[in-house]
Amino acid sequence: AVNCTASATGGTPPVTFSWTATAGSPSSGTGSSFSTTYNTKGTKTITVTGTDSASPANTATASATVTINPLALSVTASGPTSATIGQAVTYTASATGGTSPYTFAWTATGGSPSSGTGSSFTTTFNSAGTFTVTVTATDGNSKTASNSVTVTVGGVSGANPTQTTINCNPGSVMVNGAVTCTARVVDKSTTSPSTPTGTVSFTTNSTGTFTPTSCTLIAGPGNSHMGSCMVSYTGTVVGQHMLTASYNGDSTHASSSSTFILNVRGSSGKVLLSFSGYDVDDWDNGVGQLQVLVNGNLVADIPAGINSLTGSGDFQLYDNVKVDFGPFDITSYLTNGQNTILFKDANPGDHFAVVSNVVIKQDGNTLLKQSRSRGVYPAFSFSYTFAFPSGPTSNLTTDITSLAISANQPLLYSAAYTGSGSFSCVFSFGEGQQAKVASVDGTCITWHQYSSAGTFNVTVAVTPTTQN
Repeated sequence: AVNCTASATGGTPPVTFSWTATAGSPSSGTGSSFSTTYNTKGTKTITVTGTDSASPANTATASATVTINPLALSVTASGPTSATIGQAVTYTASATGGTSPYTFAWTATGGSPSSGTGSSFTTTFNSAGTFTVTVTATDGNSKTASNSVTVTVGGVSGANPTQTTINCNPGSVMVNGAVTCTARVVDKSTTSPSTPTGTVSFTTNSTGTFTPTSCTLIAGPGNSHMGSCMVSYTGTVVGQHMLTASYNGDSTHASSSSTFILNVRGSSGKVLLSFSGYDVDDWDNGVGQLQVLVNGNLVADIPAGINSLTGSGDFQLYDNVKVDFGPFDITSYLTNGQNTILFKDANPGDHFAVVSNVVIKQDGNTLLKQSRSRGVYPAFSFSYTFAFPSGPTSNLTTDITSLAISANQPLLYSAAYTGSGSFSCVFSFGEGQQAKVASVDGTCITWHQYSSAGTFNVTVAVTPTTQN
């Protein structure tokens, strides 16, 4: 409302007042005060005329201008907040304020169609999930306002069950290196299986990027009742990344999901093996008396392989002498977790060699070091196991729990961790004593008894172990 007052000077009192307010409501009035409202924007003029009591009467007129601003534009969207896959849903919009006429534009990411115009909009969602339908209103002055409706789309009752699998190749990659991840969705119905359609969405529990974040299933060959699609994943931090593929379902198939553990390694350096061999001079039919294998892969055949020898004989340079071998690059043979290196004699002949000083390193970090001398002959081979990466991954966590607190009573302590490879736990009990125990399935357990009462800080360190 616009409120006005008038006063007069001179003339013959009393003075009366009359008002006019074109386009106002009311548009006229009397008295020393006047109030009106306007339903349109713009500059308006309000006029008042004063008339005194003289005969003949005297009159005087005054006016004022007022600027009326438009009301703020707002828009309301309404429609279903839940739906099933394949169900058509309709949304409507209405606008207030601003300046008419109004136009409306809709977006529905994941819907079909995904956009539209007009005061009503109908779309269909072909996968399960939570989606947002947004309308933007534009008035005659190009002002805009938006509003949204969130809709949860579920699977169809009685839909065929599905099984989703995800596999990434390679399964171990350097940080910032890309892998290809393939999702496969199979209809598991035993009565009327068909090929799943729709999309698979990908997420990670770590820091990394999927390109794209979802993919559309492509039907498999023949009557496999399977659909598959691929994305790329790049892990940007070191550790084990849990990658999840979630199939959203379609009008006849239920949703399902699966996970894959990807090892993202932190070092780009090579893993190198070196060792010493004594009296490794014999070879038979092109095969040396000493073969070195990592995870079943032949790294070195001595003396035949590394010296390109054929037939049989004695290699005099290695006869009754100690020779240092390596470094050999074994990076490509390693897997995330526990690895095995084997020294063996594959020939049936009468041989005997000695291996010592076995060292495996990566960027100066020692993964394995065994200095002792061990014999190798046709009836005897030996192996070592070592962890790769060389220590727990960056998501290592430790939780120590105690079942009792009292002096002269055995206390049970346990430590749980996550990480790749073979590890042991070293407990420090805060009074100068330690206990080293092997882990079993990510858990270490030990007992300790304090000789006196007190407050002690118990810690645990998880370290890689070497087995032989």
